[in-house]
Amino acid sequence: MQPTDTAVEGPQNNPMMPVAWTKTYKGARVFNTTMGASQDLMSAGLRRMLVNACYWAVGRESRIKADSNVDLIGDYQPSTFQIDGFKKGISLQTWLDSHHITTPPSKLIDWPVM
Repeated sequence: MQPTDTAVEGPQNNPMMPVAWTKTYKGARVFNTTMGASQDLMSAGLRRMLVNACYWAVGRESRIKADSNVDLIGDYQPSTFQIDGFKKGISLQTWLDSHHITTPPSKLIDWPVM
């Protein structure tokens, strides 16, 4: 599927359903999406939506930018979605080591100052 593809005609897309939505629940801001499989994260647009949704959820709309940097860190080679295709028991440090990333996890993200 590509962004330029046209919608499939027929009952499977009628009515069209959202892939992302927001809600305020008991005073909390909530974001949800049906996207997020490993290969979905290859899309800079999806990564930007997730980052910006997090900023929105914590009330930091001023940090939301259309051109914010959402580059991948390290060599991201997602596995194809498949039944029983996950890799069990991989810790963050093991993953970082296997991708030759020496930056501590706390330094990988530009945490906003509250």
